Amino acid sequence: MRTLKVGVIALVVATELGALTMYSQEPADVHVLFQQLESLDTTNAAAEQLLNSAKENPHAREYLARRLPTIIAKGPDNHLQPWRNAVRLAGELRVVEAAPNLANWVGQDLGSMDVSLGTYVRLETDPSAKALAQIGDPAIPPLLDVLNHGDRKARAHAVYALRLIRSDSAKNALNQHLKDEPESDLRDLIQKVLDKWQMVP
Repeated sequence: MRTLKVGVIALVVATELGALTMYSQEPADVHVLFQQLESLDTTNAAAEQLLNSAKENPHAREYLARRLPTIIAKGPDNHLQPWRNAVRLAGELRVVEAAPNLANWVGQDLGSMDVSLGTYVRLETDPSAKALAQIGDPAIPPLLDVLNHGDRKARAHAVYALRLIRSDSAKNALNQHLKDEPESDLRDLIQKVLDKWQMVP
């Protein structure tokens, strides 16, 4: 009986040590990848690995949720590609913690001058607005802040982001803002979005 108890205790200890080893290694791996994300030479490969890791491992996702907003807050002027990758990760992983910092950069067109209307309204040239649309309803308050205080382009992109979210909350947000929008062309844009939603529920 004593031998059996010792064996069980040893198995439990080994299991717990194995789990601790696994969890201690994962943040280290993610930490290294995150450093590579910030480097121009390694950012693209690191972004793909971080995306896959965070989809499978909640600890990796939590790590990114704490740190991506810091990169995003710096903006696209310096180290553009690492910034774009950080924004893309925030959108695809729906990192709600990044939404306020993403909202600061709505309206920044980073695509080529020769883009189609479809590409433009899908926000393919505005990574921050697209990421907010991917985050969904939790991004509506920051988008409303853009609608109330942003420049004209940023407000238009916020409308497109709410259009892509296409939830009841997004519709209500546009309805509420419609009467307060000072520019007639943006009021027309909002009304067109709302009219299309009514035709295609």
